[in-house]
Amino acid sequence: MNTPRKQIKLENEESPQVALPAIPGETVNEKQSRILKEKISKLLGVDYNVKRVKSFPGAQPISFTKCHIKELLKENYYVCEKSDGIRVLVYLTENNGRQEVYLIDRKNIYRYIEGMVFPDPEDQSKLHKDTLFDGEIVNDVYDDGSVVVRLYAFDCLLDREKNLMQRPLNKRLGYLNKFIIEPHQKWRIKYLEDDDNTKKLPFELLLKRMEFSYELDKELDMLHEKNNRFKHKSDGLIFTSLPAPYVIGTCTTMLKWKPSSENSIDFKLKCYYSSVKPSFPEQRPDKFELHINKGNKGYNYYDELQVPDILWEKWLKQEMVTKQETSERNLNLDGRIVEVCRKEYPDGSKKWEFMRFRDDKRDGNYFTVVTSILQSIDDNLTEDELRSTKDEIKNAWDQRSEVV
Repeated sequence: MNTPRKQIKLENEESPQVALPAIPGETVNEKQSRILKEKISKLLGVDYNVKRVKSFPGAQPISFTKCHIKELLKENYYVCEKSDGIRVLVYLTENNGRQEVYLIDRKNIYRYIEGMVFPDPEDQSKLHKDTLFDGEIVNDVYDDGSVVVRLYAFDCLLDREKNLMQRPLNKRLGYLNKFIIEPHQKWRIKYLEDDDNTKKLPFELLLKRMEFSYELDKELDMLHEKNNRFKHKSDGLIFTSLPAPYVIGTCTTMLKWKPSSENSIDFKLKCYYSSVKPSFPEQRPDKFELHINKGNKGYNYYDELQVPDILWEKWLKQEMVTKQETSERNLNLDGRIVEVCRKEYPDGSKKWEFMRFRDDKRDGNYFTVVTSILQSIDDNLTEDELRSTKDEIKNAWDQRSEVV
């Protein structure tokens, strides 16, 4: 059954492929959120009081540098495109015969999704309970301007209470596809044939396509094709180790490659005025500062952000809102997370350039992550250099297969 394409209103004036989708669902209250977090921590076998579980419990890739090529030669990896979307974990459970679906975002905020059903693959009369998988929500945009919101799933941590984190990636993907996605898609076809019912669903669930690492050129080719299978913006590749377990937090066996020009960093924006902060929003701050996340030490000044007049005017236009109860207008910039890239000018100077606000993130990149990204930018592993490794990667892969 074809998914109907929707004309949806985006929250900014960027093209739909650039705009991040809104996360669907109703935010769960603090009490229920804590219950869910403690339950998931127990299922994952991790103490809830550990900081990394109190924060988003998903794996986080590290930046790809030239030294990581040897990792692709030493071990089998899968590769897929890096979607420009919103990362979420999806938790499925059952309560008195009713399916409960929760989306967990990067801020570790839980949102309840109503209306989606995930049948138990072994008993269609039952529902998935205590299942957790990883994915990303994107806006898939078609030539006619219509948009389909999709969630591309790419890993699985739990299947009906069974902890899969120590299993190899191909096994985790097998569970994800056979026991979660396929039964859900059959339910979707059977029960939602009417277009009106289908439109009530917040997203369509699909398995993200993976290639063997030596087929990385296929994924790179797709990034450049205008009418490719990616109906959303893709800005790089993700390499994930086949034999390695799923790791909560920083994962050294999940590698993120982006062209140097696309590599970006998230900082906290701070606005400063030479005098008292004005009560009206049109007055431009005297200085925009980027502050770096130092963990328990808070945020420290890192550098200045250049904000041209045309960008300031755009912010005024996009971000000023009218409160329904008053005529007061507010421009909320201070303390927001911003994604920036480093631009090098002909005179050799380097400055940070604003890309977009990242309101889906609670914090900017940790200072060690910033160091890693800067190393990747300076390392400047080009697409051609990456393509040139595929034969060597294939030979190493074949040699390992012969040993087995």
